[in-house]
Amino acid sequence: MIFAVRSILMWRGILIVLPGLMAFPAFAESAQIEQRLMCTIAELKGPPEKPERMRINCGSKHGIALAAHGNLYAREKAGGLAVAGRIEVEAVHEQDSWVRAEAGSKLDDITQEGVVELPVLLPADIYHGLLLDLYVNGITFLNNDGKPISTLEQVLAAKDDSDENEALGAMVVAGHEVVEFTTKMKEKVSHGKWQGKKITPILEQSTPEDYRTFLRFMRDFPGKYSGKKWKISEIYATWLINDAPLSSVDAQEEIKVKAQESKPNSIHAREGDIFYVGDDGQSHRITTGKNNGGAVLSPDGKKVAYLHIRPKHERDYELFRGNEIWVVDVTGKNAKRLLKTRMVDDDVEANLAQFNSLAFSVAGDRLYFLSEAWMERDALHVLNLATGKQKFITGSNIVIVIHRGRYAEHLVIEDMCHEDSAGKSGCYFLITPEGKEVMAIGEKEAQAMEFVKRQESD
Repeated sequence: MIFAVRSILMWRGILIVLPGLMAFPAFAESAQIEQRLMCTIAELKGPPEKPERMRINCGSKHGIALAAHGNLYAREKAGGLAVAGRIEVEAVHEQDSWVRAEAGSKLDDITQEGVVELPVLLPADIYHGLLLDLYVNGITFLNNDGKPISTLEQVLAAKDDSDENEALGAMVVAGHEVVEFTTKMKEKVSHGKWQGKKITPILEQSTPEDYRTFLRFMRDFPGKYSGKKWKISEIYATWLINDAPLSSVDAQEEIKVKAQESKPNSIHAREGDIFYVGDDGQSHRITTGKNNGGAVLSPDGKKVAYLHIRPKHERDYELFRGNEIWVVDVTGKNAKRLLKTRMVDDDVEANLAQFNSLAFSVAGDRLYFLSEAWMERDALHVLNLATGKQKFITGSNIVIVIHRGRYAEHLVIEDMCHEDSAGKSGCYFLITPEGKEVMAIGEKEAQAMEFVKRQESD
């Protein structure tokens, strides 16, 4: 059968037909999504003041389709991009393509610094991470030898986050390699986790997550970065020198953190230690030694329970990562270790491994916590703060203590999905402090959170 088609796209040996001008059958092995792809200009053809034809660094391997139409951008003096007109793809090769400027396009300012934006079809199962968001904007990151940390082809072929994680690791390495050249820089970051620190220690201590923060900023404000190759160490350091501006999401999160850190009678973690904010609104460090987090404030506001990760050489067993549960007064005094991870035997319920999700009882006399156990769920334990004895309650991936209402002191847990005694199906359940199941409260987390909200508002 003959169909009118607009363009033909060859993607990994699959012929894709878009509505428009010619006739071909379409075959697809999987669903696809449309994406906008920015391509750099490799070559200009025509008079210098009117280069009507351009060779771009994107081809069929990147999803470029014959006869596709897109936008042409000129590079402004400030580094940003401005729309100069429209283009049409007239020839497609594997690695590059030729495009022609359409009538009415302003070509006076078009140079090889410009970029072309075109629609492409990509497999729906492509991994949609930060690198994809940036590379489709024509941004390429280089190591200190000028070699790509990741290529557009690699990003378009990724099915999970493994390649992106590897690239982030390479970015950290690149940052470490230039530390010695930053020692004379005096600029300091004025906010967030790096507040008051100079460039050198920041480069030394930056993690893949810190580079993610930078990439999120680039994603939100790609203008001057689009269509260019950047040495990651240089552009990351420049971002820090300019006071590490944030993406919209990170800026909102920083505002929330600042509000929390100034809220009277509250706790927060920063740089591996726990801080308490007193009635005066001032923040006081109550732990030392770093590697502390996961803190919760007791109901009477007098004590803080938190997690501490022991140094590697002090750990009993590497699998359990050597973390401990501690408690300390909000004054920073009377710090005491309550529990440490241990491997007793093959009885998963008896082992204590990788603590998380601390929660005080309403009365403040017990401390609930999760311990890594089975592949599909953790183990919920409770520690009697008066006797120091702990016991296993049940399997769960969460623990929420209800503080008010009919079910005060009861717990909300996530267990293996099943029917309760009344025949109601659920994956989230209400249980007594002793672990007796009361009822199913929902199959999804949102339903469980709504149940808790209703109880707390009674």
